Amino acid sequence: MEMQIFLTDYASYNEGTQMEFGHWVDLTAFSDGDELRAYIDNHFKECDRLRPLGYGNIREEIMITDYEGLPSEMYSECGMDWDAVIEFVHLNNWEQAAVVALLENGHTLEDAMDRREDMFLFEANSREDYWTEFEELYPDAVKASNESYFIKIDIDAFIDAYNEVFWDGVTYAFDPNY
Repeated sequence: MEMQIFLTDYASYNEGTQMEFGHWVDLTAFSDGDELRAYIDNHFKECDRLRPLGYGNIREEIMITDYEGLPSEMYSECGMDWDAVIEFVHLNNWEQAAVVALLENGHTLEDAMDRREDMFLFEANSREDYWTEFEELYPDAVKASNESYFIKIDIDAFIDAYNEVFWDGVTYAFDPNY
């Protein structure tokens, strides 16, 4: 999944030159927030060199007009928590899905990033995926159900106990009470 932002600045936007200096920035190219901030500062200095603003002003107000591959909860037009964004970009899909699930359920970005490793989730693209997970979590219940006509497993109740989040082409189920 591409994770990128469209970077420009308010001064260029106000002058109508945001498309001249604005461009897509691949977030995977950066190892941390400091590196991205340095890139942005250097980009603004180059823009000022190529087309100085009036009255000796410099470009300093970041403007992100679009983004791809990031959860909407991380987006802000006037800048983002670049350290968290770059950390998120370098997580594996499971950890990213956990962060997205927590964000979509009202957790703060800081909390979601801190709790992602403890989050229980599993791929749930079909009813069979739920059954497979149930069998792994409760093998004794499955055995008892198979051995007795009177013991039945209510897989719908198990499914209803989870919420789902769609991330990078995969549906993940997670416990909403986490």
